[in-house]
Amino acid sequence: MTSQRRTAFTLIELLVVIGIVVLLLGILIPTVNRSLKKGRETRIAADFQTISVALDAYRADFGDFPRPQYAAGLSNSAQRPNPPTGAQILCRALIGPFVADETPNPAATVVPLQDGADGPGFRLRAQGKVWGPYIKDGSISLSEPLDGSVTFLDINGNPILYVVKTNSQSLANPAGGYIAVNRYTPATANVQPQYNYFDTRAQGGATDISLFAHEADATKFVGKPLARFTGMMGDLDHSGGIDAAGESAKATGPFILWSAGDDGLFGPIIKDTAASSPTTAEVANCDDVTNFSR
Repeated sequence: MTSQRRTAFTLIELLVVIGIVVLLLGILIPTVNRSLKKGRETRIAADFQTISVALDAYRADFGDFPRPQYAAGLSNSAQRPNPPTGAQILCRALIGPFVADETPNPAATVVPLQDGADGPGFRLRAQGKVWGPYIKDGSISLSEPLDGSVTFLDINGNPILYVVKTNSQSLANPAGGYIAVNRYTPATANVQPQYNYFDTRAQGGATDISLFAHEADATKFVGKPLARFTGMMGDLDHSGGIDAAGESAKATGPFILWSAGDDGLFGPIIKDTAASSPTTAEVANCDDVTNFSR
């Protein structure tokens, strides 16, 4: 008797093969995603290193790191709704992206839109030396200019935050020795904190909005946005000082660089809608990338 040769898979065999493929994909896809995420974090860390080297070069030329100006009269107002943020000052100082002779915007009195040199670099006086750029043009992406608001962007397209350290009083000063939780002006305040939360503002109108604000937050500057920032910094009771049991200062360097990570949100996600601040686990699981260990 002649036997017939089978030329197709049975349904059971196809289901087994499909099951194996699905199982392998279930194992491989998370591994690939983790590798890609790690690669993006490595790129952001490399950009932080590039910025850090550029900041050291800037300080060698000018004796200090670039700083936002928070003197009297420079707060948000109808006449001046958009004082520069830390991220904008960082880009202006290290790149100098503006043109030489653009008509200045009267609302931007700290650093006018023209910087004395077309393209990268800036002059401190007419026909003077061109300083910078301290970072090679194109090595880090820049945001589209909007009313002079240009910032460095990470590989995910999010702004890189910059908070520069001041000379401070004791870390245990609950009045703000570690973090300024509200706007302050050096001319009038008794305390200059080490780091100023005000540097994390988004560009907006006369009302302050923090980049740490998430869509569902009832308030966009204090409340949960502030709690995300202070919690990540180690100030768990959000007093502005390292003054409670279990607290330790996470940031101690001369400046902070901060990326939102893959989720595009600055600070941890607070899952409990009734909670006013993130848990320690939420802080630990936050995918933000910073130049300080947490």
